[in-house]
Amino acid sequence: MEFREEFLKRIHFDCGALEFKFLKQQLQAKIISLLQARGGTASQANDCLNSILVSLLEKSTQETDRFVDRAHLEALLEAATHIPVNRAQLDTQNELIAKAIAAAIPKSADLTSSRLARTRPVDEVPLPAAIAQRTTLISSIVSSLEEFGISWILGAAGVGKTIAARLAALHEGGNWASVNLRGLSPEQVSDLLSATSSIIAEEHDVHGLLIDDLECTFEPHVVDKFLNLSSVCKRRDLLLLVTAPRNAPSDLLFIAGLPATIETMLDDFTEEDVQEILTSLGIEEPHWAKYIHLISGGGHPQLAIATIQSMQRAGWDTNEFRTLNSMLVGNPEVDQVRSRTRERLLQELPEGSRRLLERLSLASRGFRRELVLDLAQVSPPISDAGMLFDQLVGTWIDQQEKDRFSLSPLLSNFAHTTLTIEQKQELNFEIANSIVKSRKIDPIEANSALLAAWVGKNEAVMLRLCLSIIGSDNSDMRMIAPHLLMLTYMRTDELAYKDNPIISQILRGVQLLLLCYEDKTLDRFLKALRCFERETARIPHADARAGMALIVYLKLLLSEPLFGPLPQFWEVVQKLEVLLENQDGSLLKDIIGEMSQKSTPEQTVGFLFLFQARQLRKIEELVSAFDFLKSCDEEFRAKVFEPYDTPELLVDIDMLISAAWLKEHDATTIDPSAHSSAYAHMEKLASAWGRQDLAVACRKYQAIILDEYGNDKDAALSVLNEGLSTYGLTNSELIRAKAKVLYRANEHQASLELSSTLIEGDAPLSETEKAFLGREAAISAERQGAFETARRYFLYGADAAEACGVADMVPMYIGLVADAALASWHAGDRETCLRDMVSVLEKLSALDSKSSLRAAHCHAVSRHVLLWLDQEATGEIRYIENGEIPRIYPGLVSNPEPHSDIGKRFLPALELSWYMLAQIENHCLLDVGITKGLDAHLPNGPVREGLILLTQGKMFRAFHRKDVDLFVTTLADTVAEFALVSKLGGKEKSFNVENVTFGGFPSPTVEEMNALITLTEQQILSFAATCFLGNDAASYDRLMTALDAPEGFRTRDELVECLLGRANGTDYYTRYASLLSGCRKTLDGASLLTPREVFELTMKLVETGKMAGRNRLLSKQALIWLRARWSFILEKQRFLLQQPSLYEKSISDVWEQDEPNETAKILAILLATLPTLGISNQREIAVALDDMLKVARQSEANATT
Repeated sequence: MEFREEFLKRIHFDCGALEFKFLKQQLQAKIISLLQARGGTASQANDCLNSILVSLLEKSTQETDRFVDRAHLEALLEAATHIPVNRAQLDTQNELIAKAIAAAIPKSADLTSSRLARTRPVDEVPLPAAIAQRTTLISSIVSSLEEFGISWILGAAGVGKTIAARLAALHEGGNWASVNLRGLSPEQVSDLLSATSSIIAEEHDVHGLLIDDLECTFEPHVVDKFLNLSSVCKRRDLLLLVTAPRNAPSDLLFIAGLPATIETMLDDFTEEDVQEILTSLGIEEPHWAKYIHLISGGGHPQLAIATIQSMQRAGWDTNEFRTLNSMLVGNPEVDQVRSRTRERLLQELPEGSRRLLERLSLASRGFRRELVLDLAQVSPPISDAGMLFDQLVGTWIDQQEKDRFSLSPLLSNFAHTTLTIEQKQELNFEIANSIVKSRKIDPIEANSALLAAWVGKNEAVMLRLCLSIIGSDNSDMRMIAPHLLMLTYMRTDELAYKDNPIISQILRGVQLLLLCYEDKTLDRFLKALRCFERETARIPHADARAGMALIVYLKLLLSEPLFGPLPQFWEVVQKLEVLLENQDGSLLKDIIGEMSQKSTPEQTVGFLFLFQARQLRKIEELVSAFDFLKSCDEEFRAKVFEPYDTPELLVDIDMLISAAWLKEHDATTIDPSAHSSAYAHMEKLASAWGRQDLAVACRKYQAIILDEYGNDKDAALSVLNEGLSTYGLTNSELIRAKAKVLYRANEHQASLELSSTLIEGDAPLSETEKAFLGREAAISAERQGAFETARRYFLYGADAAEACGVADMVPMYIGLVADAALASWHAGDRETCLRDMVSVLEKLSALDSKSSLRAAHCHAVSRHVLLWLDQEATGEIRYIENGEIPRIYPGLVSNPEPHSDIGKRFLPALELSWYMLAQIENHCLLDVGITKGLDAHLPNGPVREGLILLTQGKMFRAFHRKDVDLFVTTLADTVAEFALVSKLGGKEKSFNVENVTFGGFPSPTVEEMNALITLTEQQILSFAATCFLGNDAASYDRLMTALDAPEGFRTRDELVECLLGRANGTDYYTRYASLLSGCRKTLDGASLLTPREVFELTMKLVETGKMAGRNRLLSKQALIWLRARWSFILEKQRFLLQQPSLYEKSISDVWEQDEPNETAKILAILLATLPTLGISNQREIAVALDDMLKVARQSEANATT
């Protein structure tokens, strides 16, 4: 116990085990990535994570199988992203509508988030030529890194925190990455830290990470994300450097278990630091260091460097000392000295440099070099802007990345006091133009561009960026929404843009779209929606007003908001419907025409209503939607129901009302009484509208809720029977629902009768419904013993599943074919079964077992079925991994809701399944072509483990068919197999289903064949015996001919001579051979066996047959032969027995008594007849027979158990 405890502690220490909250964040980040790769959304991550945690807890309670593999995870991910089959048609139609919208919107720029997730090499930015090494401080930083893996560098703006961090990183060596957070909001920092955690976890060539300028407010979610990043770095053994203007929050240090000593405070330069810089520049006079230290307000690093550059430009003029005296008059405060120094240094800058800084100070965040050059062109232009800019880097300009810079905090608000409102507007106008030059900009840059465009009244850029956002799909919108703060935080108590109502409408519309993915509450969204409607009404031109309103309403209805469906989405649909009618001709014909090519206006209205309805989370919300439709005119309702009346669209009316039920099911909030009544209310409305299909669907869900959630079968049947009376006794939907209720109640005969009516009448059901109908009907038929009917219905379901054309139904299609094969087996048609299983394996080769839980189930259970078939074919018990006997039940392979643990099962290579199917073909003594065509299914060549299986099957066939040629070739394969097994050290080392070996058996050497002579002779003698017992003299003689010059195995010449009757045996096997030779002669009537020879032959048949693995066949044949011989002996050879009358009654009783198998029966008979033979060592033989009989009986008992 102590060792285990210490060992686990050591694992915890070495591996850096995480606290759950950080592990959860890392899991969420990874799961979001996996879900999105599989078509899921970030909003599904929590539910998926909960499923994983529950699964892990269940695992922890088990005594065995305490592990989770990738297939298990894939199954959970599939459950999270699973989409009902009919949803595919809806998604396809929505894509067409979205394409139509996109075609109407010019796409001028792409918003990407690449910068949010990409770290940068820390040495990408060169260090200044002359720097102060600040050895003591750097040593403190390095010491913290080496002891705790993290160092927190704090200090005011401009004190050189970033340079100090880079010096420490260079001291540690290796590749470092950096992320700059200057100017970001807490929400943006939180997202960026989370993205960095995910990216850095996958990086393999990084030694450390620099988080630069962590200056936002440390809100709880920022602290959590930072701690998560810290834990990732710790687990990856990455060093973490942080620069910040403030101390690390105490709660952050406490939770992370870090001391305050990780902090290093960077302050002003000392005179020694200034002197070090000056020395590197060739200035040795100490008075200059003292002067610069004083004039920079006590050594403020950034001011000191700026002063040094100013001195260099002035040629180190000693008149500067007079300036010093004037600045220090009255002994002002240090801050005042710094302020005066900053003002003086700025005044001393060349005019071009000063004007350049002035313009750059308007950039709301970091900028690129291209922006510098663009702003320099604004009138009056600044000459040599690139050179001037390079001179300012390091003093007034901070370089964050290779092509990303920011203005020193010392220059914040610089232009606000030096430029007029018109000048600032003009510069902001050009800043917006410069940022959007690139066709790809990240969301943070887009936010800066929008803000600059709004201030600078650059309507073209605002329009361009807004259209780009509108053209983004839902996944991109979800990703960029948190970073476009200028839009999401836009006030709703005033116009978005006063100067142009069209731009105002567009800005508000984009705000609406972003709020769907940025806020989980309805309040701001509803306020923005009301603003959009008001601002739309301000536009005087009908075409402009209607066009953008149409696009925004379409995008809204195609969205999947974090807060659920759009509130009262039906009203938005109604507004859209009015626009699409275009009665006033306000919409451009091009827009209507483009959309009409993809979908009619009526279909568009219907599909969008359906898309939002499928996001409803409560059945009562669905009732509200129905109540709204009740208030509408018939024409509008017709448009809503248009998709269900268009046959080529294949949209099921169930889709309209099933989603809310499914959401309540997932939330376990179904109330059988209330919700069945809700569907009854909706049924009444649907009937009033003349929508019988919808009314029937509502009644069906009433029955489902009563049956599956209320466990009230009688009430469910009553509802369905009333429905059949109302809507027609032949209504397929209700008949199908009734069959389901009966099926769930295990009333298979009644369920089958209803299902058969639907199938035989080709009921107008969806292909998906037909697939499930066929499966359930087949199961009911199989339960009734109607196996041929079951096969037909399984194939009916399989055809429907294949016709669905949906990937999720492929495993079910394959499974239904496999279930049909099993039905054929039960019906006695083994050949058809095997042919079907060939088709199953062919289809499995194209199905990725990790693609879904259903796929994993189909693969695993199909292999299980093969084991069961082999067991049935041979009559020999097989065992699976937990010691259980393979069992099957109707519909096993096509189960659409497999156990969540099925994915953890190890799947042997599919090649082994082909070998197993070939083995079954041989065990069934059929020739379906599987064995002959096996190579066609082995693209990588033969598999050694499969050959071992196939050799057993071929030998089984050879013995039962008395096929000499097959026996001889298979015997050679058997010798090669055993030679290899012996060379490799036993079967355990040569038969590994988890890591199969491709290749055949090498030809055995003469020495190896000689070492296996005993095995070879056991097989030959057993085969000769089965020929004799089968009265097949021709096969016996062909065997003798084949043994004349064998290839691939060796046997003793003496044994062959004895088999031919040319010699007498001298040992156990040659004596057995001699007996068989005598037996061969009896087939020609040339001689008879004595009672003793019959006894000895029978005993040797049993003993050798067991060693050769042919005990079952030989015992069965021998028992028939022995019964005939014993009758002959009693009648014709009685005189050769001793006191037969004394033992005749007991022998007769043994013949009549039951034994568990043929071998036990033979041994019991031999034991009973032994006293009549007068054998001298009778007692010894009796003991041997008794032991053999006990073993035979016990083996059968074990198998039965």
